[in-house]
Order: sequence, then C-alpha cells, then structure tokens
Amino acid sequence: MDRYNAIYGDDGEPYIVEGPTKLVFIQADKKYIDQIDRELEAKEEKHKYIGNYDSTVKFHYSSKTAITDMKTERAVKSLICVYIIFTLSILNWIMLYAMNEMENKEKTEREKFLISMGMDRKERKKMNKREWYIYWIIPTIILIISTILFMQDTMAARMYSGDIRKICELQETGVVAVWIVINGIYFWIMNRKARRGIENHDK
Repeated sequence: MDRYNAIYGDDGEPYIVEGPTKLVFIQADKKYIDQIDRELEAKEEKHKYIGNYDSTVKFHYSSKTAITDMKTERAVKSLICVYIIFTLSILNWIMLYAMNEMENKEKTEREKFLISMGMDRKERKKMNKREWYIYWIIPTIILIISTILFMQDTMAARMYSGDIRKICELQETGVVAVWIVINGIYFWIMNRKARRGIENHDK
C-alpha cells in the first residue's frame, strides 16, 4: 500500500511515471509462442499508460523480433557510415582537384626552370610525385593511428569480449584498407593527369 501511495495520488492518478522494472524471459514450446504473443498484445491494448510516455520501450518482444531489430539498426548505421565516408571522400577529392588546377601554372613555370637548369626528367618526375603523394601519405598515417586509438578506447569503454574485438578489428581493417586503396587510385590518376598537363604545356 505504501508503494501504491508513493506512485499514485489520492485521486488515483499517477504523479510519478515509472518505467519498466522487471524483465522476464519466457521459455516455452514454439507452438505456444504465437498464443503468448497474442495475449500480451491484448494486455498492451487494454493498458492505460503503456506506450503513452515512451514509444521506444516495448511492452513485450520475442527473441526473433529483437534480433531483427538489431540487424535493422546495424544496417542503418552501416549505411549512414558509408554515406558519410563517401561524401567526405568526394569533397576531399574535389578540393585536391581544385588545388591541382590552381598550382598547375606555377608547376609548369617551375618545370621550365628546372629543365633550363639541366635537371633530369626522371628526377623532376620523382619530385612532382613526392609533392603530390604527401597529401595521400600523411592523411593515411593519421587515419590509421586515430582508428587504432579510437577503436581501443571504444571497445574498452563498451567492455567487448575478445571474440567481438576480433570481429570489429577485422571489419574496421577492411574498411580502412578499401579506403586507402580507392584513395591511392585517385591520387595515381591525378598524378598522371598533372604530369601530362605539365608535359603537354612544355611541348
């Protein structure tokens, strides 16, 4: 009775809304699961307060429903992450392309000067490649270091087990490796384009 008074007022209306306080796992034969589910749905429909305060808290759910929800949530999060990575990569490539176009004239003039100074074509090519690829190497190193540190802190905070850690590390390694390869291909293409632009201008 004291518990009832602590939650309900004299008029019977609640002034403290209490969330779920008990989690019960029901183990039953599969042929009874649908019947139990229907009965719980009927109780939920008759209940005055369930669903009125927090629609994200379910009154009941089966293990199959919980697994489906978890897979759906993971798929949505993965899609959002891929979209963010793709968008940021496109923006980065556009900025690098614009930078290359702006520096093209300056590099062409420098190329003429180096030719007049007698620098070998192979040395000039190597120098230009080193200057261009620095924008790929440094971000890649920063990405790898930050990914390792962030993953370690995240898994420690969430107290992941050893098996889950291995799965996460493999997946993250795959994502980072794919990004490095795709980014490297872009830089290779841009390097060839920039080199051809300078050589054509010299001709």
